[in-house]
Amino acid sequence: MSREKRFAELKRRILGQEGKVYWRSLEEFANTPEFEDFVKREFPEHAEEWDNNLSRRNFIKLMGASLALAGLTGCVIQPPEKIVPYVQQPEEILPGKPLFFATAMTLGGIAVGLLAKSNEGRPTKIEGNPQHPGSLGSTDVYAQAALLGMYDPDRSQVITYLGSQRTWQSFINEIRARVDELRPSGGAGIRFLSETVVSPTLANQMKQLLAELPNAKWYQYEPLNKDNAIAGAKMSFGTPVQVVYKFDQADRILSLDKDIFSEFNVRYMKDFAKKRAFTDEQKEINRLYAVETTITLTGAKADHRLAVKPSQMPLIATAIASALGVPGVNFDFSTLDERTRRWIQVMAKDFLAHKGKSIVMVGDNQPPIVHALAHAINHVLENVGKTVTYIEPFAPNAETLQIDQLRQLVQEIDSGAVKILVILGGNPVYNTPIDLKLNKERLNKVPLRVHVGHYVDETAELCHWHISEKHFLESWGDSRAYDGTVTMTQPLIKPLYDSKSIYEVVQVFFKENYDKTDQDIVKEFWQKQGLGGDFEKQWRKVIHDGFIENSALPAKNVILNNSFLSLVEKNNREIKQGDLEISILPDPSIYDGRFCNNGWLQELPNPITKITWDNVALVSPNTAARLGLNQDGRDPGEQAGGAQGVSFLNTKGGNLFSDLVKLKIDGSEISKPVPIWIQPGQPDDVVTIFLGYGRWRAGKVGTGLGYNAYEVRRSDAQYFTFGSLEKTGERTTIASTQTHFNMEGRDILRVWDVEQYKEHPDMGHQHDEYPKSLYPRYDYSDEKAEWKHRWAMTIDLNACVGCNACVIACQAENNIPVVGKEQVERSREMHWMRVDAYY
Repeated sequence: MSREKRFAELKRRILGQEGKVYWRSLEEFANTPEFEDFVKREFPEHAEEWDNNLSRRNFIKLMGASLALAGLTGCVIQPPEKIVPYVQQPEEILPGKPLFFATAMTLGGIAVGLLAKSNEGRPTKIEGNPQHPGSLGSTDVYAQAALLGMYDPDRSQVITYLGSQRTWQSFINEIRARVDELRPSGGAGIRFLSETVVSPTLANQMKQLLAELPNAKWYQYEPLNKDNAIAGAKMSFGTPVQVVYKFDQADRILSLDKDIFSEFNVRYMKDFAKKRAFTDEQKEINRLYAVETTITLTGAKADHRLAVKPSQMPLIATAIASALGVPGVNFDFSTLDERTRRWIQVMAKDFLAHKGKSIVMVGDNQPPIVHALAHAINHVLENVGKTVTYIEPFAPNAETLQIDQLRQLVQEIDSGAVKILVILGGNPVYNTPIDLKLNKERLNKVPLRVHVGHYVDETAELCHWHISEKHFLESWGDSRAYDGTVTMTQPLIKPLYDSKSIYEVVQVFFKENYDKTDQDIVKEFWQKQGLGGDFEKQWRKVIHDGFIENSALPAKNVILNNSFLSLVEKNNREIKQGDLEISILPDPSIYDGRFCNNGWLQELPNPITKITWDNVALVSPNTAARLGLNQDGRDPGEQAGGAQGVSFLNTKGGNLFSDLVKLKIDGSEISKPVPIWIQPGQPDDVVTIFLGYGRWRAGKVGTGLGYNAYEVRRSDAQYFTFGSLEKTGERTTIASTQTHFNMEGRDILRVWDVEQYKEHPDMGHQHDEYPKSLYPRYDYSDEKAEWKHRWAMTIDLNACVGCNACVIACQAENNIPVVGKEQVERSREMHWMRVDAYY
């Protein structure tokens, strides 16, 4: 059948349906013979045979952390413990009765308040703290999976020097001797490199230490930072600010490539869902518009989505600003295509009708000019002070961008000025840009290198000293929530290994009182701040609640300066025919690579593509057809994901193959071949790659998986650049759950118009198959029968954003094992819950 006839047939099917039809893959919608065969033979003959290379030994390695969580840690060396029966059992500990402790997890400069469940002194589950303003009882995939991270047997377990085990005291003696040599010069040559610090205690520690050693320096860098947002704020206001949004007050929301449903801020999800709820009291729900390149959860949830190339985003933002009446912005709309022009005009009319009740937000991956335009738009729409608030940035020295801080450190290392480099967390050897890479050649210029981290990773390998870092469930600390609320971290368990916190490592560099514990450091800081009244009483309350009440940062008054509008111009780079735009994004499960060894997150299906255990490069169907990628003879218009296998049996149930390509960007090349995945909703001639994979010292679970996108990431093009690709002629299998567990002839999802359904409540009814069950088939229509109770679960799809938190929460609650990529390919994943993506 020709493409035109096939398209006409698909159109006929769409228009012939009663109600909206959803589908999980184009093969499913087209009802191709290959798909019918896939459904009928989901469990083919011989598929149960264990004929892959996942040996029993490797399976145990894969299951290591889960077994530790379950208590089977006989092969893991634990710290010596005195096994003595209670003389007087602590009154709060009862066998079988859990205790809950307030604590917090910090990621990307934001803390989320948690309640950690403990059974007989062993953390067993993490939930959100319902009283904490940054949580309100919710969590995300990272917080849920953090429990497995604590029990990971690949975690760093001892303090080492050049790979040999040492004691904490030997580290103290060595470091203090070297620091004392530099004290006369004010600590010249001492450099600290940390990730984003939002801990008031640690910030104060570093301030005091730099006062004691005035020639020492402290730099902050992590690959996913807020540099663009800070730079955009400085363009608009002349000073850095942090933006706080009030989604529960917003009727209209515009996202310029900001995925609030994948970020580490569950409060925004709660507030969005609150305004999305359809009730008798609230019949008007919010409306979400999204402009983005690669489809995200926010874009998938949007009522109206516009896909644009990365290079076009400043242009589109300028057009939106002009349509909304930002003074000084005049845009020629004739340069846009009809669909884009109409989309912007309709959106602008809607927002102008909801002044003071709207939000325009920008993703951290967008250039500063887009952030600056968003600030101007929010001012014109009268949102500032209502749905948009500005506060002081949490991190110290926010005036200097993190990439500039890293650049300064690299220059000092190259000049030989650095004598001692202390890396406080993070993995800069792996995740720094290629032009500022802290590689072996560069680090060898530093006479003494110290690394504090959870793993003996790529950075620890190149350092003299490695200090095992405490997990947040093992340590004391503080941080700030999204609005600045001071949030406390307290331990639930004694450190499983010989680990120290960053507070304790920093304290070693002080001339006096260098041997304090993290509990003493944090408590003493807040005692000096004063909590009001009896400090001990107030301290116990703060630890019990998990945060300090009314400690959110006040609003910062800023004045918009429109002088930046002179910088607004079109992207004038000449795009040659055949050039591909490259979008670089964090992986939604592995983040920047720090969670690469977490089996739960590796096996968690990508929210959109449902890919597990891998990162791929996304292209549009048209681009794939033009370049001959993932083509298996089917019509390109009916193809998504990977190419289907010729024989279901030969593919062992996987049935998805991806072409491998060589990806070259700005003169650099990713060393490993990159698998291609066709993604509906992707703009043509745009390739999206994901960070976090390609690690060589992640642990038994994460080492060697995927390609390393940091190999082509530059400091001046961290999120967007140009490149080219070349087919290698080889293919690889991709484990995607998108087409798993299909139901032949039955709809999993049905959507009907409310008014139409009221008139015809039986429309779309499908007859019920007789259940194959060991239990009697009761007639639940008999209200007088003793079995009249009926159970059901209802999911409010207006509130659900597809974040996958429930999937990991279920896995954590029931300690569901991971099975590995090869078994996922055969539809053997063991998740009890799944979140499907429908188109």
